[in-house]
Amino acid sequence: MKIHIIYISKLWSYLQKLMRSKGDGFLLSGKVLVLVLLLIGYQVGRGQVKGVEKIQSTESKRNILNLEQAIVEIPKPGIQERLKKNNPDIDIVRFPVIEYQVDTTELGFISIGESIPDEILDMPLNIINHEEGKTKSTLRELANKKFLVLDFWAKWCKPCILSMNKWESIKPEIEQDIHVVGVHLDYDYKAQSEVDIRHWTGIQIVGKEGYILNRYLCRYYVVGPCAWIKDGKLFGVANSAPDGYHVQLMNGDINVIPEAEIWRPY
Repeated sequence: MKIHIIYISKLWSYLQKLMRSKGDGFLLSGKVLVLVLLLIGYQVGRGQVKGVEKIQSTESKRNILNLEQAIVEIPKPGIQERLKKNNPDIDIVRFPVIEYQVDTTELGFISIGESIPDEILDMPLNIINHEEGKTKSTLRELANKKFLVLDFWAKWCKPCILSMNKWESIKPEIEQDIHVVGVHLDYDYKAQSEVDIRHWTGIQIVGKEGYILNRYLCRYYVVGPCAWIKDGKLFGVANSAPDGYHVQLMNGDINVIPEAEIWRPY
């Protein structure tokens, strides 16, 4: 719209000069012409604004257009057949080999400090490694301490494994105030074997809902960062397991994640 206004303004200046040299009849014709151009520019500009609003509504921070269709599931039958043949003990029924992709036209995201909507808090989550053997939970249920931390990881990400190991090592000192839950972002069957090998004791989220949480809380598909949740709000997104500042958070000495520890996509 701004471009059209600039263009018409220049055209009007030119017509004014021309009309002063041509007389009143030409002046009237020029005014009519400019009026028509303004109307055309307004309609085009209106269309451009509507287009931007449509894009913004699709990518709105809190807008969840269709949670049920926010994930595209891509089965990998060839990989699954080879896996069953070479690893007969893997539970393919519970953990089918599927690639999950987020449809960003169906899912928005959230900013730091905003309340997490009920659709996300109450979304059924597939979990493993629960001390009572549960296989389902929700964020609302998991957020049973001062902080809930979701650490997004995959087996092939070395920094992710280091972060999860760090959480396990400090678990005795934080478990009264911080509940750490891993979110596995790879073929689901890999999570249990990795947990067993490394003797992790924390709950792990697997499946498509983990990808939804990753996109909604971090804005991107990414492994490595930790999303901190407090009082039903996104408290912050940190690089990985903390190197000391968690004590200050638990004691109330600070109320934000330190600047140097904030995760940034670039």
